Amino acid sequence: MFHLMNHAFFKALLFLSAGAVIHAVHTEDMRLMGGLGKKLKITKWVMLMGCISIAGIPLWSGFFSKDEILAVTFETGAENPLFYLLYIMGTLTAFMTAFYMFRLWFMTFTGEPRDHHAYDHAHESPKVMWVPLAILAVLAVVSGLVGIFLGFESLIVPTMFHPHEATAIDVIIHTFQEPLTYVSIAVAVLGIGLAYLMYMKRSINPDAFVATPARRKVYDLLLARYGFTAGYDWVGLKVVYGVARVVDWLDRKVIDGIVNGIATVTVKLGNVLRRGQTGFVQSYAALVVAGVSIIVILLFLFGGVI
Repeated sequence: MFHLMNHAFFKALLFLSAGAVIHAVHTEDMRLMGGLGKKLKITKWVMLMGCISIAGIPLWSGFFSKDEILAVTFETGAENPLFYLLYIMGTLTAFMTAFYMFRLWFMTFTGEPRDHHAYDHAHESPKVMWVPLAILAVLAVVSGLVGIFLGFESLIVPTMFHPHEATAIDVIIHTFQEPLTYVSIAVAVLGIGLAYLMYMKRSINPDAFVATPARRKVYDLLLARYGFTAGYDWVGLKVVYGVARVVDWLDRKVIDGIVNGIATVTVKLGNVLRRGQTGFVQSYAALVVAGVSIIVILLFLFGGVI
């Protein structure tokens, strides 16, 4: 729950910051961005706070809760070795998270513009957009510490303390006494450093990862999102759209046809009947006499049978 609270702040910040960037350049493709930090100065810094927090750098909020999750997972491995594998997977995920978040930040805000049309029309978001981002940025920085001082230490209190004895300072000190804490910090720094070398300094060419046919196939597979995007498009176009056309035809031709047919018959029948409504008393009297006469004749002819 502690991590979910912190996660809510920095993930909302990152999503809304991405929206602010898209609003500024009218594209979602980071390959067409670059150098936007000169135009989006507020968005640049608030998004950096979110990137640092999700990467798990001290003393940002994501560090405290993510580090404790990894620590507890490792400790549980003493009872169930499967948790050691989960710890390794979590640590690798932390590395990849730090790498791709700072890949995003470096590609978007640093370097030279890669699309001058998008760059020339870029502008900072209005106050109604960047003020919520600034608030979330502050929370992304301090919510971990604030959460601990407000009582979350009762959830993550180390086993060396009794719950009623542990203080927030105890939890913080103990966190930095654990060797696993520095493993978590190290993988985050390595992820950020790799992103820096590849997308800021350009001392490592990203194309090296697709230099062979085998790597290119893996890259193409990942770029195609394992084919799910194409599959969604095919299902949407061939299946969903096809069914929608059939339903549309049934709605317009069958359902609307029945309803409109009943309405047409009713209107035409009403037009026929309204002709008998002349408004003249003589006509109504004649109809009454004619009706009574018909009844009398029928009684005379069939009275015996009835």
